[in-house]
Amino acid sequence: MPVVPPVVTIPGDSTRGGASAGIALCLSGGGYRAMLFHLGALWRLNEWGYLPRIARISSVSGGSIIAATLGARWKRLAIDATTGIAERFETELAAPICELAGGRSTSRRF
Repeated sequence: MPVVPPVVTIPGDSTRGGASAGIALCLSGGGYRAMLFHLGALWRLNEWGYLPRIARISSVSGGSIIAATLGARWKRLAIDATTGIAERFETELAAPICELAGGRSTSRRF
């Protein structure tokens, strides 16, 4: 698949074969509300076993907060090889994001 505008390559990316295959996730901006919205979306993707299928994440602003937290804690999520579900999603991603947003509990789903 060729790279077409407005897609541009990042220094170090291979241009052979065009854009890489896989699922891309784009997380928009909007401050802490966007961060919490994206947490809910990621929570659902995790319930469906889609998190390990994501090949790339693009983000800005509030989306970048959750993208950075996800990336930093990825190895601690304990993703089940069979189901694709991160067993530690709530403790490693949801709880820190909720605490950052001023909440203390993840017992209520978004």
